[in-house]
Amino acid sequence: MNKDNAKDYLPLVQALADGKVIQIEIDGVWTDGNEFHFVDQPSEYRIKPEPREIWVNEYAEGDHHMHYSAESAEHARGICAAVTRRYREVIE
Repeated sequence: MNKDNAKDYLPLVQALADGKVIQIEIDGVWTDGNEFHFVDQPSEYRIKPEPREIWVNEYAEGDHHMHYSAESAEHARGICAAVTRRYREVIE
């Protein structure tokens, strides 16, 4: 890291300070790190993605409605009878 590219590392440093996991790309594989010197290019690092969750209400008529929060799914389910299913993204 130098004065010309320090700004490119700021999101990584902030995420690290916030307790998020930083990964480094080694031979094409993203690997969790625990100590960084930021000697590689910024593109060699990333903030570890967190799995996304969605809720899908399945209605008797066969309709499906996707929600991005449990509260939204519960509210919609209260309006019409539905089965709510939670899906969580798998990140490897």
